[in-house]
Amino acid sequence: MNNFERLWRTGLRVCEPLIQLVRPTFMADWYQAPMQTVEAIAGGFEFGLAVSKRFRFRAGQHVALQFLVNGRFVERMLTICSSPQELASFGIVRFAMRQKPNGVLSTFLQNATAGSMVWLRQAQGYFQYQPQRPAFFLAAGSGI
Repeated sequence: MNNFERLWRTGLRVCEPLIQLVRPTFMADWYQAPMQTVEAIAGGFEFGLAVSKRFRFRAGQHVALQFLVNGRFVERMLTICSSPQELASFGIVRFAMRQKPNGVLSTFLQNATAGSMVWLRQAQGYFQYQPQRPAFFLAAGSGI
């Protein structure tokens, strides 16, 4: 990110409350993306978001997503399931989520349709394979 982009984002964060008076769903550093697909899969859901050309990621990164559920934003961090090549070819980023009985997002995704809006931030994280360096893999946690 260059200095102009840093200054622009800082200005947006400072002005965010004023912008929200006119556009209540505005959030600095968040991008809106419509759902393209929502599918029930074994034990959960898979959904694809049509993201802007500015969205970039590397395999192994995760994204903060916000869903507007019953008038409130619910935020989750999810690992990207698609490849950067899929993004370049189709403009869609896919995510998967485990279903929880009576879970807030499980219920939301059961009723979601193509066109439902989701807010996301730029991809982050450093869990990436770098072939020029020796690697030793040991993993634990919820996103593995």
